[in-house]
This record gives sequence, C-alpha cells and structure tokens, in this order.
Amino acid sequence: MPADTSIATVALGNVATLADTGTGYQVETVTGFRTWFEVSGAPRVPLTENLRAHLTALRPGPEQVDDDGTLVLEQDEDAEDFHQFMSHFMDTLESYYAETGESPEPASSGDPRP
Repeated sequence: MPADTSIATVALGNVATLADTGTGYQVETVTGFRTWFEVSGAPRVPLTENLRAHLTALRPGPEQVDDDGTLVLEQDEDAEDFHQFMSHFMDTLESYYAETGESPEPASSGDPRP
C-alpha cells in the first residue's frame, strides 16, 4: 500500500544522522540530541505482581507470563514493518542530502557513544 504523504511531514533538515545498528537505530538531530533504540520481534516486558495476576485472570495459560515475571510480546510482523519504514526513511534522507548538497553537522552532545 503506498504511503499517504498527507499524514505526516518530517523536516528532513533537522535530522543529522540516522543509522541502522543491526538490531535497532541511532537518530541524531542537528541540535546534538542523540537517541538509540532497539526493535525486537519478541521483546520482554517486565510485569508487576498485580499486573501478572490480572493478566492470568483475563487469559489463563502458561504462554502469557514467563517464570521471570516478563511478558513476551509477539510482534514479528510489526517489527519487520518498522524496519522497512526505517529503511525507506534512511533512503529518503540520503536522497534529500544528495539533492540539496547539504550535509548537516550535529552539535556536540558530549556523549561518548559513536
């Protein structure tokens, strides 16, 4: 399904770097703000005791909560969809800078991570 460009507008000139880390992404703005995040098809979400009891009462079954008190979310399709979106976004950003001849330099954030 083609993307509807009227849904959102992103000011590409504000994105300094966007990198695929293999399991997630690093995004940095021209102001120096940098963030990293992982994208998993089966992330584990820790649950408090009262949430575990509530979930078990709603949908009893051993597959709901692991012995370590975490819930595993099955979201392989969503994770793949997000990876495809990010690949398209990185390609769009690359072509934007190729067309404009700009290459933004992020402000120094002081964060030692690459």
